[in-house]
Amino acid sequence: SFTFFVDKTPPMVFEEVTGNTYMVAGKEYSSGRSQLKIAAVDNKAGVKEIEYSLNNSEYKLYEKPFYLSDMLGTVDLRSYAVDNVNNRSQSDSQSESFSMPTVDITGPQIFYGFVGSTIALRDTTWIGSKTKILITTKDIGAGVSRITYKLKGGDEKVYTEPFSFDNAGFHEVICTAYDNVDNVNLISFRFNVDNQAPCIYHHFSLEPSGWLDDNGEKVPVFLKGLKLYLASTDNISGVEKLDYSINGAGEIQYSTPIERFKPNTSYTLLIKSSDILGNSSEKTIKFRVE
Repeated sequence: SFTFFVDKTPPMVFEEVTGNTYMVAGKEYSSGRSQLKIAAVDNKAGVKEIEYSLNNSEYKLYEKPFYLSDMLGTVDLRSYAVDNVNNRSQSDSQSESFSMPTVDITGPQIFYGFVGSTIALRDTTWIGSKTKILITTKDIGAGVSRITYKLKGGDEKVYTEPFSFDNAGFHEVICTAYDNVDNVNLISFRFNVDNQAPCIYHHFSLEPSGWLDDNGEKVPVFLKGLKLYLASTDNISGVEKLDYSINGAGEIQYSTPIERFKPNTSYTLLIKSSDILGNSSEKTIKFRVE
């Protein structure tokens, strides 16, 4: 005597499209890495082989998942499986129609700009410590997912708003943009930061005739006829303006020596200077005219 089992049940077939996809305004996008995966199960004799057909083409032996990046529009898929005793699933009952996502294989475009003062010196872009760096992107496919940036050799940060640098000197920024199906693009750009404010100088046309004590501060005293000369220097971007105010009055742009000081009067001058990149400095001087 001997025992055997009669298997008259064909395998069950399952199809699945895997990969990066993303919906934008009702339209599905794929990174081009989408794959067709077909699987079959048989709980008796076991699966022998799987055959498939795309868009009514000849049936092919399925061996492993394959890319669908060259398929556009609606795809008609038919497949069947054969078990080890040649039971075959019906291909008509295993047909499926699905729409392929629009293939997007291009990363976002990246643009950068500066919000604030800039100046070009010897083919080098200089910015001030208050100048902000603006990064924008454009993607005509799946849309931008995120933007990151980092200083060369530094840690990566997620870009959310314009940023600035306080440290003087040369900087190189590397910026990366990702779309919603993980396509990537990157750019790098360089610039120098000038955070040094102008130096302010003043010079009296006369030597002091004496000195006063103002809460421990020595204040020079001059005879009438005094003239006061102001100057400002900046080693990188250059001086943009030099202003002063006398005893809290309105600011005046310096252009000629300051004179016609009234006798028997104490003076406090607030001097302000700024360079082209927005760095500014102040200096206060006190004196008295007899």
